[in-house]
Parts: sequence; structure tokens; C-alpha cells
Amino acid sequence: MKWLLIAIVLFLLGSLGDNLLTYKYIVLEHRFSEANPIAESRIFVQPLWMWFVYDFVDLVITLGLAFGYYRLMLWYSRKKPLWKRKKILKIASKYWIIVFVVAIIRVLPVIHNVLLLCFGIETPLPKPLYVLGCT
Repeated sequence: MKWLLIAIVLFLLGSLGDNLLTYKYIVLEHRFSEANPIAESRIFVQPLWMWFVYDFVDLVITLGLAFGYYRLMLWYSRKKPLWKRKKILKIASKYWIIVFVVAIIRVLPVIHNVLLLCFGIETPLPKPLYVLGCT
């Protein structure tokens, strides 16, 4: 349960950091441009509070999937012998890893933005997108 709470906090911090940095430097100051075509369509059309609604829905879906996986493993373990049940329950107790992986993915744009702002280091993502014609 401790790791699940850490993952939720990490997701929320990633969401907050990415949304605020994107809003400040792309929408307000026009200092950078968005390389992600999916996010770009959302940035200039919807207000900032809608971005947080999307992230909240993402978190709820992720938690639903993680708990659904946990419940499915519990249901599956009932039909197995005791020695297999213990192994299945040990694996099922790691359901928080799903939320943790999604939280790490949510924090990566913040790391990208901080590297870009503080050190001028551009990650290699925009170049392939430009070559593919996405930007």
C-alpha cells in the first residue's frame, strides 16, 4: 500500500509539473512549441483545468486496471491448489507496479522540460517527429 501511495503522489506531481510548465512556456510565453501532435491539439483549445481533468481520469483508469488485475488474480487463485495459490497471491500483491510504471511515464515530460529549461538539452524525440511530418 505504501508503494501505491508513492506512485499516486508521483503521478500527481508529474501531472502538475508537466501541465504548469507547458502552460507557462508554450501557451503564455510562446517560448517553446509542442512536439507532440496529440497534446498540441489539446493545448490551445482547452483551458488548463481540463488538462487536470484528463490527468485525473487517466489516474482513475490506471487505478481501476490495477485493482481489476488484483481482483482477477484473487479470483483465479481460488481454483488452484494451495501451493500455487500462494505464488499467485504473491504476484497479485504487486499490483502497485502498474500504477508506478504509469506514474514514471507521467513524470518523464517534467524531466524533459526541466532539462530543456535549465540546460538547453533537447531530448531526441522532436527530430523523428519532425522527419515523420508530425510537427
